[in-house]
Amino acid sequence: METSYIDEVKEKAQQLVEKVKTKSDGKATLLPVTKGFGAREVEAMLEVGLTAIGESYAQEMLEKAKVINDDKITWHMIGGIQRNKIKKLYKTVDLWHSVDRKEVIEEISKYQKYSKVLIQV
Repeated sequence: METSYIDEVKEKAQQLVEKVKTKSDGKATLLPVTKGFGAREVEAMLEVGLTAIGESYAQEMLEKAKVINDDKITWHMIGGIQRNKIKKLYKTVDLWHSVDRKEVIEEISKYQKYSKVLIQV
């Protein structure tokens, strides 16, 4: 039987999960970034137990979150973010990575009083 693309994705992800668990004594979290991939790849990550999902394109995150609609996912917005995208994203994003400007933090706080934000220094 031929292995499907998604089976290969899941197998590779599972191998990485095991490697990270072993090397970190289970203390590290693996964050798959799905930039440029679709909802089925995100679903494959869920199937191997990865629930934190990183995305760097606002529109892709919104589309994937709408299609998948799974409360187990914690969405991480990684990389630079334009202030005009925050209003669309704030209900979806659980953790904002690499916030590099005060104006971005202020914009996030307009919509989410208590947000999880990683600041780039």
